[in-house]
Amino acid sequence: MIHSNPAMQSASSSAITSWLNSENSLFSSVLESAVSNLQVLLIGHAVLAFSALVCASSLSAMAAVVMLLWFAWSLSLCKKGGIK
Repeated sequence: MIHSNPAMQSASSSAITSWLNSENSLFSSVLESAVSNLQVLLIGHAVLAFSALVCASSLSAMAAVVMLLWFAWSLSLCKKGGIK
């Protein structure tokens, strides 16, 4: 039986939070402004949702509507994440 250690979970969560908040040097240099790793992940999520929308548009109307909702949700997450 594995027991969870709250101190280990806190350290792990702190490390993840620290990484998410740190600056992504590649995207920051390309966009010429500070971009965090979290914002890069949000942008990647929006790109994935857009790609799925484009592919689903050739399948069926219902699939396209679902993917459009996913894409809209991903854009709202980007806006909440500080992406302009």
